[in-house]
Amino acid sequence: MVAVVAFCVSGMFLLFLVPDRTREQAEAVPVPAAPLAVATSDAELGRGSYGPLGGAGGPPRRFARHLPVERDGATHYIAVDSVLAVHANAHYTYLFDGTSKLFCPLPISDVEARLDTTRFLRVHRSHIVNIERVVRLRRAGDSGVVELDGAAPYPVPVSRSRVGWLKSRIGAPPDDIARQAS
Repeated sequence: MVAVVAFCVSGMFLLFLVPDRTREQAEAVPVPAAPLAVATSDAELGRGSYGPLGGAGGPPRRFARHLPVERDGATHYIAVDSVLAVHANAHYTYLFDGTSKLFCPLPISDVEARLDTTRFLRVHRSHIVNIERVVRLRRAGDSGVVELDGAAPYPVPVSRSRVGWLKSRIGAPPDDIARQAS
């Protein structure tokens, strides 16, 4: 008797979990079909466009030109071109501009999303560097350290999983990982 009651209760419970398809179909509003048009240009055919037929899925990604920094109780903006490195500290970041570290209220994931990935690389879970400003990459045990070109020397740790990847991006030969800034 207990098994039959448990079976019935379980069955009723499972029936309540099944979504009601008739309500979903009743709530769906039919969309009127758009009139057909004849495509004549490449843009209308999807070639060279950013639409679904063009394959890009949207307009080209736009990168930030400035990043916010807080100093003296006010928000200022620093040009991305002057940023050498980004260092995460909890939910905030510090931007290094070659002479000083500036407090940025954004998390490193937001800063990374705003930067051009051809110029800025995440070399560690908490560090992003401007590869155009890398002077030298040297080994430090299993991992590495990047030295950046600035008024003050600024070393940045590189995780061991990204040392080889970084060497290939900065164009360093496999046997010699030092590079002179141009």
